[in-house]
Amino acid sequence: MQTQEVSFTVTKQDYRAANYYIYFMSRTIFLYASLGVIIAFMIYRTVVQYSALELWAPSVYITGAAVFWLLLQTTKVEMSIRRYSRSSANILGRKSILRYTDTRMTMKIPETAFSSSGLFAEYPAAFETRRAFLIYTSGSDLFLIPRRAFPKEKLEVFRNILIRAMGDRLASRYNKNAPHIPIAAEIEAEKFKQQQAEEEAAAKAAEKAHRLAVRQAKKEGRELPAEEAKAAEGAGAAAEAAPSSPSYKPKKNSIADRANLVSSRGMNAEKKHG
Repeated sequence: MQTQEVSFTVTKQDYRAANYYIYFMSRTIFLYASLGVIIAFMIYRTVVQYSALELWAPSVYITGAAVFWLLLQTTKVEMSIRRYSRSSANILGRKSILRYTDTRMTMKIPETAFSSSGLFAEYPAAFETRRAFLIYTSGSDLFLIPRRAFPKEKLEVFRNILIRAMGDRLASRYNKNAPHIPIAAEIEAEKFKQQQAEEEAAAKAAEKAHRLAVRQAKKEGRELPAEEAKAAEGAGAAAEAAPSSPSYKPKKNSIADRANLVSSRGMNAEKKHG
């Protein structure tokens, strides 16, 4: 495929929509629960008003808690947006140039002399929202590419490139094979879990070898040779030192909690991808 090129600017509205999408993506249950409580209370309040029923007092406090949670989360997002828009590192309103083939993409921002390039297959995750593509180049860095940057025919081509290259790591309503995206902390947690399992298996194998060596030596009424004893002792020590539970617990929250979405670092992916 020949290199394609599109240019665009990221507006504050694009940035705000992306922030809310990523922030509440990790809080979907709480968001829906809060909205459900508020809607249920409004219906209940209407029924009470036009009937002989009395208002159940605890419902007011429960609804108040739901409203407070929503206001608190919204305030956090808005403060983040305000900080970024006022920072000198923000790229809002600056022209960005995207060049891509069916395997690689390059992002340039001429005004800041920024350039970053990478393979789609190596990116950990991507999302297609109603407004933009959010393509993560690492656990905390991403590109925000508005969908309006693409003519209709190019939009579909670009989406298909992502689907082919990233598979179920692209979350899009057009990608039916992506029911879940194991990004950021989830990837980190999964890798750590696998590493922990391998370490525990190695420790158990070493402990078993140690016990067998000692048992065999006792059965034969002899002492272990110096080298063998040293190896067995090392195996036993390794087994004892192996943690029965992880000494480090990776965060279970989503990428939105580790990096406040498109911070100056997030919008300007590290040049290691260049």
